[in-house]
Amino acid sequence: MSQKALVAVLATYLVVCSAIPAGFTTYFDDEGCPDGWYELGTAEGRLIVSTDNGVDSGITVNKPLSDAEDRTHTHDYSTTVNFPSHAVAAIDCCNNQGAANKAYPVHGQLDQTPSGLGFVQLPLCTIRQANSDPTPFGTIAYFEPSTSRCPDNWTPMGIAKGRIVLPGYASTGVMPSSAAPLASGEDRKHSHTYTTNLNTSDVSYEGVSGCCNNNPARAGEFNITGTSSTESTGLPYIQLLTCLSQEPTFSSRFPPYTLLYNEVGCPPGWNVSFAHSGRFIVALPSGGVPGATFGGPSLRPGFSGDVVHKQHFGGEVKTDSCGVGLASGCCAGGYAGDGTYQYQGTSDAAAAGLPYLSAPMCMQVK
Repeated sequence: MSQKALVAVLATYLVVCSAIPAGFTTYFDDEGCPDGWYELGTAEGRLIVSTDNGVDSGITVNKPLSDAEDRTHTHDYSTTVNFPSHAVAAIDCCNNQGAANKAYPVHGQLDQTPSGLGFVQLPLCTIRQANSDPTPFGTIAYFEPSTSRCPDNWTPMGIAKGRIVLPGYASTGVMPSSAAPLASGEDRKHSHTYTTNLNTSDVSYEGVSGCCNNNPARAGEFNITGTSSTESTGLPYIQLLTCLSQEPTFSSRFPPYTLLYNEVGCPPGWNVSFAHSGRFIVALPSGGVPGATFGGPSLRPGFSGDVVHKQHFGGEVKTDSCGVGLASGCCAGGYAGDGTYQYQGTSDAAAAGLPYLSAPMCMQVK
């Protein structure tokens, strides 16, 4: 075979084998999808969690986000605050100004709070039919839910399984976060520990402290502490089969404003899209504003940990009265007054626990 014929055969091989396969799905930094592509409706308002098994593709968790919605969540909490005994030398009857010695219930909800994650919403588009445009080696692509397996010359991206692919800052390489991958369909949950103090008023009686009425409560500052219920942030996602291109080419021919993840690094003619780096991408909700950013700040370069958030809480404790057979006044003091006491505080920090994988997100050089 002549050299000219060999070159022609190789060129044909690269064009045919490097085609963008049907079901190929990626984001666009544009108002919508280009001709020949369509928005993946089942993904609208959702994060994308990767799977390496087509059987798990299309599974959804939680309801979709609305336009630029920074979803909030809450937790129940329930504990007690103990008012210890402060004995008085008197019978029970009949002065009810003091509080009874007992453990009082404390319960409520932590304030509605978002996850602390930063988001950007972009159109997620699927190509309608395979074409002959080349796909660079190392390209990371989602495939629409009816795709049962990765196409020929593509391989499942195992390292991304159970993770959200996140636009990174580096031009090469991928970096998984410290959180464990999600199981298929898992709605990851978390809880918060909390602690605060409650202060009582101080009442006195015309008598003496001591034996043998132990029913009155001591005045002072008392600790409220516990762990909240375990809840989800409510953030929604859809699982999509995620595959890596093994095509023997770094050539590309995509519509303008295409965004491509690449495990190896941005191919020739593409640069890292820093405008999206460090933000979790939400497939554009119906009626949403393309490119809108919301929520917390972008993750900083090199960060691979969990983003944490705190939640405020507050409420009141109503005491039970305790009868004492003494008039109010000097000199038996240090007793807690009967009444309604307010408390408030801020929980300890906790993470949503959503695992991610930072990878270069590339945009064609104009």
